[in-house]
Amino acid sequence: MTRTMLLALAATTAVAGTTYLYGQGTPVQLQPTTPGTQQVGNANVSGRVIAGSILAESSAPTAQVIVGNATSTTGANFGGFFRSDSPLGRALYGRASATSGTTHGVWGQADSPGGRGVTGVAPATTGNATGVWGQTASTTGRGVYGYTTSASGVNYGVMGQSSSPQGYGVFSQGNMHATGVISGNGSGLTNVNAAFLGGQNASAFLTEIPVPLTLAGTSASHIVRGTNSATAPGASGVSGYATGLTGATSGVYGQNSGTAGNGVSGYATSTTGVNFGGRFLSDSTSGRGVFGWAANPTGANYGVYGLSASSTGRGVYGLASSTTGLAYGIFGESQSTSGRAVVGLANATTGLTFGGYFDSDSAGGYGVWANSAGPYGLFASSTQTSGSAYGVFGESASTTGAGVYGDSTATTGINWGGRFRSASTAGVGVSGFNTAATGTTYGGRFETSSTSGRGVFGYAAAATGTTYGIFGQSDSTTGRGVYGRSGSGTGGFFSSTSGEALHAESNGLVGATILTSSTATTATGLVVTSGYRGGDFTGT
Repeated sequence: MTRTMLLALAATTAVAGTTYLYGQGTPVQLQPTTPGTQQVGNANVSGRVIAGSILAESSAPTAQVIVGNATSTTGANFGGFFRSDSPLGRALYGRASATSGTTHGVWGQADSPGGRGVTGVAPATTGNATGVWGQTASTTGRGVYGYTTSASGVNYGVMGQSSSPQGYGVFSQGNMHATGVISGNGSGLTNVNAAFLGGQNASAFLTEIPVPLTLAGTSASHIVRGTNSATAPGASGVSGYATGLTGATSGVYGQNSGTAGNGVSGYATSTTGVNFGGRFLSDSTSGRGVFGWAANPTGANYGVYGLSASSTGRGVYGLASSTTGLAYGIFGESQSTSGRAVVGLANATTGLTFGGYFDSDSAGGYGVWANSAGPYGLFASSTQTSGSAYGVFGESASTTGAGVYGDSTATTGINWGGRFRSASTAGVGVSGFNTAATGTTYGGRFETSSTSGRGVFGYAAAATGTTYGIFGQSDSTTGRGVYGRSGSGTGGFFSSTSGEALHAESNGLVGATILTSSTATTATGLVVTSGYRGGDFTGT
């Protein structure tokens, strides 16, 4: 007869035809049917209890309904031992029937540092025996789930190990998916069947690194990205190295087919410090740190284009750090028959702007130095058709300086330190203007050191008309249109091969057309000599 025993632990004892379980307290009587009547009592036996079925129930929220405890601290003992002889049996079946919450059909716990919470052993040496079997019917379930709660250390959510040389610590018959890193130890990961990993076919994965390696795709950010958190000098997110000693090779080569694309783009995101969006270095004695080439033979394209958004920035900045030698901060060269080696353009239509601005800190330096094999060392032009426009404007802050200085070094020939020309019918070839209201100033001053030189030489080349080699005008009531002075020679000397050497005319009602005077006691106020007439004076 099958009897159900409603006790935590029990053994049978028969007394006078009635079966009781004796322990502390009231005896508990065995009942012929189940579930029977619940009775209260305890039992403590040292023998074995044999029963067809044992049912233990408790409504306590923290109850331990069946407790097995092997108190021996040595030997392979069992707190609970279960066995099934059926080909489809379960020696131990645990079921958590709650339909919500994090429940466990079977829960195992080991307090030992080398313990196992759950251990399954399949001792069969043949067949597909399984030490631990996990199965789920959920569309998002886990047949086996391992979880390590420690936030540090080399721990494993699931660890598989095989002692066979041909065995597998972990074997996946279906797809395998990993959100973290798959790493190997020793020989690493070998004999991996990559026919379908992570939802991708085997052709989507590299079995070896091909040379050359070509990656293609569509991404709003990048196809290849390298990230390096090191702060050491020379650390690189991506590094390219072409080891060939000859040929036009490239360590890193970028190409872009977009109409507004960048073949290579560099971006330094730090808002402080001397950083570089792109930095290039050449160790060659004839190398180029940066080489830019706009290969299209037409259009306003740029070999190198620099742009700065700062109010005090430089679109392009060149620095030659050598303290000796003929070094150039920026060197421009043009091979065109009408080319410009360097062109500067200030396109603002207002303000004091400069197409080119040059500065030298050397006491013997030049702000601008121009050299030409042709007739013009320096050519400057102003396209403004009205107003005070200047082809060349020079300025000097020195008390003995010159705003514009010209030097002709040839010791022979008719050359000019400065030569000026005006094509206007009312123009002035040379105009000098001194703005000081007092002092012995000069609108223009000319000097020669030659024993037969001319301090000023005026030449009116027209064969007809009222022209003037030199024309002087003074608006002062005591001024001189032309004033000549000599320390020991002739203050003014006039000569003509045909015509009048000196013609004087006055429109004033009073005064003299020619006024001569001499403060020397032995000097002559006026001397007139001529091979024809010494003097011809008329007056009305």
